[in-house]
Amino acid sequence: MKILISTPGDISKNDGTTVRAKRILKVLGTKFDVKLLGSKKFALDIQIIRRPLRLVNLVTAILRFKFDCVYCSQDRWGFVVFKIFQKIFKYKIIYEAHSIVSEECRNVKKPMIIVKWAEYFERFIASHSYLVIALSKNTFDFFIKCNENIELIPVFLDTKLYKLNEMKRVEIRQRYKISSNIVVGLIGPFNIVFNKHFLTFLYDNISRFDKRIKFMIIGNCDKRIESERIIYAGYVEDYIDHLSSLDCVLVPSKIATGGPLNKILESMSLGLAVFTTPAGLVGLDYVTPGKDIFVFEEHELVDKMQQLMFEGTLIHQVGKNARHTVEVYYSKEVNTKKLTKLFGVGSYVGY
Repeated sequence: MKILISTPGDISKNDGTTVRAKRILKVLGTKFDVKLLGSKKFALDIQIIRRPLRLVNLVTAILRFKFDCVYCSQDRWGFVVFKIFQKIFKYKIIYEAHSIVSEECRNVKKPMIIVKWAEYFERFIASHSYLVIALSKNTFDFFIKCNENIELIPVFLDTKLYKLNEMKRVEIRQRYKISSNIVVGLIGPFNIVFNKHFLTFLYDNISRFDKRIKFMIIGNCDKRIESERIIYAGYVEDYIDHLSSLDCVLVPSKIATGGPLNKILESMSLGLAVFTTPAGLVGLDYVTPGKDIFVFEEHELVDKMQQLMFEGTLIHQVGKNARHTVEVYYSKEVNTKKLTKLFGVGSYVGY
């Protein structure tokens, strides 16, 4: 079977959308002939000159390669193009819904006409897909009203890759001259609306935190302040190594995304205690507040963190629970079977 995975993101970079597409590629690529198409260029063995318009890339891929199935990874506009040519080329279209875009538009207070359009567009896509894959229960509940052929396959990661590396922990902490301080990580990028508030929260409250606490800002960050207590790591290639250097992670979400946050699950996989708000917990169906993550209202976060971060035994136990939860529900091993089964004999997409 030939499968095209299409994502609206730039596959030369890693973000929530492209990371998922690449993980799907690794899973399906072991059993099928799979190609990955991003917004700016092709990857792997598809060699096509980069064109200024993504539309040209999409149409070129359709005309040049005879795919049995197109897997649209949160690629809404790509879906429209693939749908236009579907009757001619007879492929099946799967739409993978990372979030509820209309809900995100509502949360960031976009005009109601945009919210309604986004909702109509999502429902149109779902109802015209052969199969919908949802990443969380809230997304599943939204899309099942439009298409009964729907499966829930959550955000997953390779727990063998995302694990604490003690050697790298020492190396990174030495690089940034971190001694006995507790290091709290904030993970970006910080130029998107859902993450911008992370910096505002930190800058407004940094004087309230114990002076033994330092903060590491991981990801592209244009808004910076001068502070000896803040380490600006920027965009890093050795992301997992930087996570290993942390003691815990702060995700002070003010606006809920419509789906689960990779940054939380990645941190949990390393056994790090994560502090977040109810907005940050959206889409994390198998995560239990107080057991494997700390969840507080924004106005409580600073005081609660102050109380808990120096409780070594508790922090360690929550981190240990977090790692276990990821292994049981969000690991590549567990979800590979669910995903590949969809493409097997007698499945939705099997041939």
